[in-house]
Order: sequence, then structure tokens, then C-alpha cells
Amino acid sequence: PTLAARAAAFFDTFQDARVRTFRGVPREKPPAGWADWYAQALRGVDGDETRLHAATQGYLQSDWGRARQPPGTVVAFCSPRVWTRYVPALEDGAEVDSEESSGPATAEGASTDAARVWSACLEGVRVQGKRYALSWLAKARAVGLEDGHLVLAAPDAYFRQWVEEQYGALMEAEVRGLGLQGVRWARAAHEVA
Repeated sequence: PTLAARAAAFFDTFQDARVRTFRGVPREKPPAGWADWYAQALRGVDGDETRLHAATQGYLQSDWGRARQPPGTVVAFCSPRVWTRYVPALEDGAEVDSEESSGPATAEGASTDAARVWSACLEGVRVQGKRYALSWLAKARAVGLEDGHLVLAAPDAYFRQWVEEQYGALMEAEVRGLGLQGVRWARAAHEVA
């Protein structure tokens, strides 16, 4: 199918999910520029439409999406600061049980000191009972210690942005509680693929 046809099908799927989630809301019409937004968003997730579908579900189930009036509109979802926060992180093949894990598997070549610090941070989050936060944070990888900062790698740019917005203060507090100055994110060359 053409990109326009795929964009239309994605829109229909979004509307089907919206109508199921918010009974009684009418279906929307595609906003101007929908196909362009779809093409750009698809590039943002490396062509993985499954991740875009997961983002729509996350948005429609979120308190933020439910609070919009009318609820769950496609126009609100299309904002770059909105849809990107609901895109699930890329899986790297390592399975991490986020409810039970005290830390992530470390990236190849990461210093053991960095891995220990990150594991201690994640343990602190787990002890606080913040399981949802832990499910996200456990996907980051410790890649080193640099100038008093824990250096983390993110699965992708969207993950990094979302985690910084949602859990930046929590991460900083945990790292500072262990005597470091803060958290830095690795440059693209060190990011987990």
C-alpha cells in the first residue's frame, strides 16, 4: 500500500481505539497534514508502525489523554511533545523483569562501577515502590562514570526525552544520594541500538 493508504489505515485504527476507549465520542476527521505527520512519525520510530500503535494506546489510556476535552483527540496526540512520550522504548533482546530486577544488564564495555551505581539507583526506585518508573528506567544502560556523573545510554532519542521529562528529578536524586553529581546521557555513538 502507498504511504497515503497506510496513513489513512493508521488514522482509522486510531479512531476505532478512541471510540472504544471513550464510548459516545464521535469519530474525528483526519486533520490537515495527517499524511505528512504520519510519514514524519514513522521515520521517528524507524518505520516500526507497531510502536506508533502502542503510542496511541498509551495516549488513549493516559490520564493526560483522558483529560482532553473532547477526550483523546488526534490533534492533541500529534503534538511532538505528546506522541513521542508514549512510544515504547526499543527492545535490545535482553529481558529485564522490571518488577523484580534491581538493575539492568549493562551495555557491553560499561565500567563495573557504573553498573553498580545504576543498580543501586534502580534498587532505590524499587524500594520506593515506583514500579512503573522502574519499568522505564531499567531499559537505560550504564556506560560509565565521567566527571562525577553517571553516564547512561538510551535505547533511542524518544526514550531519553520521555525519561528525562518524567523521571529526571528522581534519577538525579538517586544518583546524588550515592555521592555523585548527577546523570548525563551518552552521545549517540554510545546509545544502545
